[in-house]
Amino acid sequence: MERAREILATLEEQEGERKSRREAAAQRLRRQPAVQLTFFEPKKDPVVEELLGLNVMALTPIEALNTLYQLQAKAKENR
Repeated sequence: MERAREILATLEEQEGERKSRREAAAQRLRRQPAVQLTFFEPKKDPVVEELLGLNVMALTPIEALNTLYQLQAKAKENR
């Protein structure tokens, strides 16, 4: 009978440890921000793509201003 009590005490202690580990894992998950997964790759912004493709160092000041104006106009269209 004494052995049964020892086994029961051990099992109850182990259950308490498992619960605290589960609770700690649940708290870690709650602290992490939720992430929305997508099925499709997000649509690339053509203005950003064009901007990334520019060689800014090769533009003259007037070309840079004209390009900036064109990109701004495209960005306004895409709103």
